[in-house]
Amino acid sequence: MTDIEKYQSELDKLIAEDATAIFGNYTQDHAVCIFRTFIRNAKHSILLLTGDFAQGIFLMPDIRSALLSAIQRGVTLRVISLNPGTQEEMERFRTLIVPSSAGSYDYVIGRVREGVTVHHYLVVDGKAYRYEAPHQEMHPMQVHAEVCCNGVEGASVLARRFESLWLRLHV
Repeated sequence: MTDIEKYQSELDKLIAEDATAIFGNYTQDHAVCIFRTFIRNAKHSILLLTGDFAQGIFLMPDIRSALLSAIQRGVTLRVISLNPGTQEEMERFRTLIVPSSAGSYDYVIGRVREGVTVHHYLVVDGKAYRYEAPHQEMHPMQVHAEVCCNGVEGASVLARRFESLWLRLHV
């Protein structure tokens, strides 16, 4: 079994147990496992604050498929992307959604003032979260994030931050 298969196996176990343990994400491959697994297990909502919804992980076919499937199942997906160049891609993603989907998708584009650092994060169903340390550029072997499958308190803090940003940007 490879290291990434072991990581995925442990993640699946933590999800199945609804574990409150906090664990790490240290590589791009870990991030892919987390996004794919959390999104596939989403039942109600996905909140995503990302640097760029138009590149990297979010263009991977299995991540896109998981997001679209979640919306079809009735999950609400809201995205704040901090790259204004992503508007076209975010609208293109909307065209992939099946019209009869039970869930919904909405997004806003935010901008970050120079010198301000931003943590990217994912919150699923108000309890699962991935909270990434700020970084200037993506280095696949240098991703650092805190992850929890059932961290209601941590997820709640991140969800409140998301809602505050959403309201300020969604005018």
